[in-house]
Amino acid sequence: RLTRVPLGDQAQFATRETFEILHGFRHWPILEDLDFGRRLKAHGAVAIIDTPVVTSARRYTRNGIVRTIANNWWIWLLYFLGVPMLPVISEFNSLDLAPDGGMAAAGAADGEVRIWQIPPTINTSVGKDYNVGEQEPWPVRRLPGPGGAVLAAGIAPDGATLIAATADGLVRVWNLADYTVVREFDLGAGSLAGIALSGDREVLAALDEDGAVRVWDVASGQEIQAFGADEGAREAVALNSDGSLVAAGEGKGVQVWNTQTGDLIQSLVAYCEDATGSSLEACDEADEDWLGHEKVVTALAFSPDSQILATGSKDTTVVFWELETAEAAWSSVGHWATVTTMVFDEPGDFV
Repeated sequence: RLTRVPLGDQAQFATRETFEILHGFRHWPILEDLDFGRRLKAHGAVAIIDTPVVTSARRYTRNGIVRTIANNWWIWLLYFLGVPMLPVISEFNSLDLAPDGGMAAAGAADGEVRIWQIPPTINTSVGKDYNVGEQEPWPVRRLPGPGGAVLAAGIAPDGATLIAATADGLVRVWNLADYTVVREFDLGAGSLAGIALSGDREVLAALDEDGAVRVWDVASGQEIQAFGADEGAREAVALNSDGSLVAAGEGKGVQVWNTQTGDLIQSLVAYCEDATGSSLEACDEADEDWLGHEKVVTALAFSPDSQILATGSKDTTVVFWELETAEAAWSSVGHWATVTTMVFDEPGDFV
């Protein structure tokens, strides 16, 4: 109450717009709530609401009241003395699952690929006392990437190899039996803003600095298509299962091309359920639903059968489009912040 800097267990609350303006919580293992509270106070007035909230007392129960309070004060002192906070983990740019579900691979901003062995059974029924920090971690292996931030990492359909591509256009392939490097090559494309792999791992697509969509054949390392330079803001790219289609964000919409011919085959743009509403404002006035995104598209994923394209956005929503008709079939809400990565499971039932 005195400092007007609420902590996490004091039920911090901010509007989604404010949370995004302040770039949310930092990737810190501790005190991310104190840091956010201080930035929240600097942004504007903080109100204290006289409503009780219930939070977990597990640390006080486990470590004792005096010890817990003393430990908190010591950590706060280090923070205010300027001791740097190490990040929890590096940010992940991509995620992939092995076909048998026994392995997960993630490309990280620190230039590594993390590989987890997933246990055959996972307890998904947890109660209020469940503490993830007390659970046995999945076995993980860290593989050094070929260069800068790993923007794409994918496991081959047969589960035998792993391919990773970095922001500086380097590609590395590992044998997953012994984790040896079996191949490495340079795309020769300079700095890249986004990379995607086809489901069969035979085609790679990327966004270059000019916003162009470029497509390579992985086996030969040869570029097979390039199109769409300087056509608008692009922050996401995706390939379908066999690499025949490539999609790229186009501001709030999406464009889809044939990778072999380079032909534009579909444009997905937001629209009003009432055809007379040509803008979001007009649609609101008509009390009709706006189908599509209100902010830039930031994530893309094709369904395994290439019939559906899922699009995530800075507006925190996910929209599922029917590619044949360019209609928004349904949407999903619930995220707090920008949607950055999506993947369908093999049957296409879940994202």
